[in-house]
Amino acid sequence: MALRRQCLLFADRVNYADEILETLMAETEGKSQRAEEIHHLVKDLRNILDLAERAASEVSAGKENGDLTQILRELQYKSEWRQFDAFMNRCATQTPPPPYIFRAERHGDPFPRFEDDITGKLVSSFASDMHAYMESDCRSEIMIATHLPCDMSHTVSDLVGEVAMHLKKTQINERRAFRAEERYLLQLISLSGSFHWALHTTCLKGRTATEGQEAGLAIFDTSKIKASGIHLWRVRDLLTFFRSDTKFGSSRIDDWAKRWAKNSEENVCWDLVPKSALVQFLPYERLVFRSDYPDDYFLRTDFVAAASLGDFKKRFSSSAELLTVNQYRSRVRSIVVKLTYQVYPVTDVDSFVEAMVEWFSDPASWRYKLDENPELRPMFQRIIGVIRAR
Repeated sequence: MALRRQCLLFADRVNYADEILETLMAETEGKSQRAEEIHHLVKDLRNILDLAERAASEVSAGKENGDLTQILRELQYKSEWRQFDAFMNRCATQTPPPPYIFRAERHGDPFPRFEDDITGKLVSSFASDMHAYMESDCRSEIMIATHLPCDMSHTVSDLVGEVAMHLKKTQINERRAFRAEERYLLQLISLSGSFHWALHTTCLKGRTATEGQEAGLAIFDTSKIKASGIHLWRVRDLLTFFRSDTKFGSSRIDDWAKRWAKNSEENVCWDLVPKSALVQFLPYERLVFRSDYPDDYFLRTDFVAAASLGDFKKRFSSSAELLTVNQYRSRVRSIVVKLTYQVYPVTDVDSFVEAMVEWFSDPASWRYKLDENPELRPMFQRIIGVIRAR
C-alpha cells in the first residue's frame, strides 16, 4: 500500500512537472536558437516523465509484486517504438512515397517454388526470406504479416541490427555459402523507388535464375500497401531516426551500406509486400530482346548485360544509340503495352500513365539519343490512347 501511495504521489509530481514544461514551451516559442535547444530538452524530459508515469501506473495498479526493473525496461521499449512510429509517420506526411514502387523479384529464391496444398497453384508471393521459409514449411501461401517487430520482444535497437544485416545480405550469404553455412534469413523485404534500378536488378536476377525460378519486375501501388496495414519504410528515414540516439547503435550500419541504400532508393516492408497492392508483374523474358520478336524491345542489350546500373551509366555515357523519334516511340510503345497489359488490381490509370511519362521521357537516361528534341508527353498520350482503345 505504501508503494501505491508513493506512486500516486509521483504521478501528481509528474503532472506538475508537465505544467512547468508547457510554460517553458510557451515562453520560448520562436525566440532564438536557445529556444530550440530548450524545446529539444523539453522533448527529452517529456519522454522521461511519460516513462516514469507509466511505470507508476503499472505499479499502482497492483503489479508491485512483479519485477519493476523489467516493467521499466518494457515501458522504455514501448516508448521508443512510439517515438519511432511518430517519426516515420511524420516523414511519410512531409515527403509522401511515390505512387508506385518496384521490386526485382525472383520467385523460387531462396526456397524452391511449391504448389499450395489448398489451391494447387504455384506460390508466387512477395515475401521476406523468413516469411518464405514459413510458407515453404507449411506448404501454403501466407497472405498476411505474421507479426510486426513492435509486437514481439524486438526493440528499436534490434531493428537497427536487422537493417544492417539486410543492407549487406548478399555479401553475408555469399560468405556463408563459401563456408558451407546455412543462409541467413531476414524479415525485411526490399523495394526500390527507382524504376531504373529495379529494372536493371530484374535483369541481373533474370540472367542468373535457375530452373524453377521466375524473375520479373513487380510494380506496387504504395497507397494500397498502406491500406493493407503493412508498413512501408524509406531506409533514408530509418537511418535518420537511428542516428537520433546513440543507444540504438546506428554505427552497425557502415558507409558502404548507406551508399547502396541511397543509390537504390531503398525502401523496405516488414515480412511481406501484400499482393493486394500489386499493379503489374512483368517476367524478365518479356523485358529483353528476343530474336523471334526483333522489334519488340526497349532495353538495350548493354543495359541488360551490365554488371551494375552504375557500370552501364559509366561505360555508355558517351555511346548513346541514335534513334529517330519514331524509332524511340516504337520502343517505348513495346514496353508500355506490356506494363499496362491486364493491370491488376484496378489502379488509377491516369496516375499510372503519369508515372510512365516520367520513367521514359528522358531518352538519355536509357542511353538513347534522338535525332531531334520533340515534346515527348503528347507521344505518350497517343500511345496510351491506342492502348485504351483496345
